[in-house]
Amino acid sequence: VRKIRAAVADTAAQNNIVSINVSVSHTHNGIDSQGVWTDPAGTTVNNLLSAVTGLTEVKSGVDATFLQTMIDQTAASIADACGRLETGKLYLAEKDISEYIHDRTYPYALDNKLYRLRFVPDNSASKPTIIASFACHPETTSYAFKQISADFVYYMEQAVNRSDTNFIYIQGNVGTVTSSRSNSNDGLSLDDQEAAVRFGYELGYITLALTSTKQQCATLNTA
Repeated sequence: VRKIRAAVADTAAQNNIVSINVSVSHTHNGIDSQGVWTDPAGTTVNNLLSAVTGLTEVKSGVDATFLQTMIDQTAASIADACGRLETGKLYLAEKDISEYIHDRTYPYALDNKLYRLRFVPDNSASKPTIIASFACHPETTSYAFKQISADFVYYMEQAVNRSDTNFIYIQGNVGTVTSSRSNSNDGLSLDDQEAAVRFGYELGYITLALTSTKQQCATLNTA
């Protein structure tokens, strides 16, 4: 986060940006950007020997090339966004989605709501943007270890994009809150990836329809 902020320091100064906040979706099948889970035992032994003997180089579990790519692309997206600022209106909506999430450990404290900020540009030719947030670990594919996946977040974005709308997902305060597939299950026997697809699509359609009428929801479902 500090490196991203440093990379866009000039852009921030030029655009009077006083705060740069970085959010991640905390998927359980993403690439390790902290170095905690990449050969932790081997890295720990190596670094202890390095500290004691000085005979080995200190190793990091973080892939330096991946990390730099992430920093560069995030910084570039911030600069690009600053160059395309538009006026418009911002709307807030929220909905109880307690059927879709649950806390798996005591004391069972969670925020049941999905929150949606929707930015509608004054220029009708520009796409609206939705920023959605709710408290849930994207871990539907957690136990399919051979996969690298953005989990339901990717499919949630696909559903929102189908309405010609930009999408940003901000991870809520998850604690030990995880998904309950609820209606997206439909009684079907699904593997982890199929479950992530259906859960993501349904959450995407819920996000689009938070302030819609019953008839508008029916039209969206048909489409």
